[in-house]
Amino acid sequence: MSSVKLLLVLSVFVFSGIFASSVNGISCENVLSKLFPCQPFLVGTFGKISGFCCDGIQTLKQIGVYDSKDRKAICKCLKQALISIGIRNPTTQKAVLLPQLCNISLPFEINPTTDC
Repeated sequence: MSSVKLLLVLSVFVFSGIFASSVNGISCENVLSKLFPCQPFLVGTFGKISGFCCDGIQTLKQIGVYDSKDRKAICKCLKQALISIGIRNPTTQKAVLLPQLCNISLPFEINPTTDC
């Protein structure tokens, strides 16, 4: 059931415009689209993180590297997405590990309790 819930949440966020607002040119729609390749890992249909997933994490790092407002916008978007699927959800717990598993250091944690 959690995989169905994640699919619905990502689809709603990306396609409905709920997170279409942008801050400094960063939209949640764009941020979440970078994580879409991580979905098989997050929902457990694939045991390893794909290179495409790590590429998305790396892109988020590059987008937010120069501007603290961009970092904050990315962080808030990810936080909202994780809260919406549930803090204790196994998918959320896997999402927290994404940067570490991709060997990428982000300037914030992908965590629903992060203070952006």
